[in-house]
Amino acid sequence: MHVTRGPYGEFLVQPGPLIIYPGCHPYDLHQEYMHMNPDQQHAVQRILLAKDYALLRGLPGTGKTNTLALVIRIMIARQETVVLTSYTHNAVDHVMQKLIAKGMLPAHVVRLGTAASMHPACLPYALHASVSSTKTTATTTTATATAAASATVSSIQELTTRLHAVRLYAGTVFTAARHIVLRTLPSKCDWCVMDEAGQITQPAAVGALLKARKFVLVGDEKQLPPLVVSTAAQRFGMDESLLHRLLAKHPEASVTLTFQYRMHADIMSLCNRLVYAHVMQCGSTAVAQARLPYTAARDPVATITAAAAASWIRECIRPDRAVVLLNTDGFGSNDDEAQLVQTLLHALYLYQQDYEQQQQQQQRAAEASTTTSTSTTTSGGPHNEENRLKVFEVAVITPFRAQVHRLQARLAADPHLAPLMMAMTPTTATATASAGSEPAAAAASPRLHLEVSTVDKYQGKDKDI
Repeated sequence: MHVTRGPYGEFLVQPGPLIIYPGCHPYDLHQEYMHMNPDQQHAVQRILLAKDYALLRGLPGTGKTNTLALVIRIMIARQETVVLTSYTHNAVDHVMQKLIAKGMLPAHVVRLGTAASMHPACLPYALHASVSSTKTTATTTTATATAAASATVSSIQELTTRLHAVRLYAGTVFTAARHIVLRTLPSKCDWCVMDEAGQITQPAAVGALLKARKFVLVGDEKQLPPLVVSTAAQRFGMDESLLHRLLAKHPEASVTLTFQYRMHADIMSLCNRLVYAHVMQCGSTAVAQARLPYTAARDPVATITAAAAASWIRECIRPDRAVVLLNTDGFGSNDDEAQLVQTLLHALYLYQQDYEQQQQQQQRAAEASTTTSTSTTTSGGPHNEENRLKVFEVAVITPFRAQVHRLQARLAADPHLAPLMMAMTPTTATATASAGSEPAAAAASPRLHLEVSTVDKYQGKDKDI
């Protein structure tokens, strides 16, 4: 029996000689644990000491995914097997990428599902990558590609041996419930960790939970509930998640993360008053007081709209306002709302462009008035504002995919905004190129990144605006 000493030593007990798995070194786990806030440390303790199950309530921006990734790695360090699951592929891959970043290799992790549904960074960990040649993608590191290639097998016997070394199986709840790999394991896994459990119906959750002896439900019952269209099923309670049901029945089995690192204090205050009964706290002063840097003497908005109509745009972009609500009840169509979004994004574009020009002017003035050495003025020097300027990531979120497509089409046709769009489809990119956007224009664009998506796909993501 090997016991690792330290504040968390009682949680890291191995049933035999010490085995150090890549990405799960006890010293690294200890350091990460010590840098967590009290809520996160308490969550790690409660989960790892759970007798049957534990419930982790991760409020928005509270570091739920990072906490979850550490818990999984400690489980693996204890030589335990884990099923990581969630309702969507995006949520599974979000946790997977945290584990990959910590150094976990394909020899001990297998991603279940089809290649088309996975993030490119997770492809070397896919089961099909074990039985075929591994291709290096743009997001695959050399070490990961080499490890994936070494895990490639050519026979059923080799595949069986390969799967016996796996400590983590990752896939959606529907994949986990019926996948042949999990159905043919000689025994149940030690843990099932279910992320975004508040969105999952009880029947869907149970299928995956039956693959393990103990389970952890992670999520926020105040956010998106299970999508149940049938009124008959709703009458029988099928629109209630297992997480919500167990929280109501056994609140003593839960732990809540309350320190958030995502939102301005005003945004957090809005969430606290409307949803969370003032339990959320700001974990970072810098985030709580963050504001837009736009203090331009000139008025870029005046170039795109009449002065009388520009007041609402200026109110939206005022640096001292973190929350602005716009009433669109008088709008006649969804296309009118899409045009409003386009106008607002164009104003952000101009403000950012003006801000960067001011920064460059200040840089040139400082360089002209100061005699500096060659090393100071090279690309790594302190006056290199080009390297220091922040890239602002802007999210446009809507509940409906049809509105997403409408907005993407509008932005792709805008010669100023199209180069700023993130993750454009090949079709959109081709349409943008044919519309006349030139590479030189894209290179000169302000440091703004735009992304348009639905509400459910944005859960767990962080953006500046």
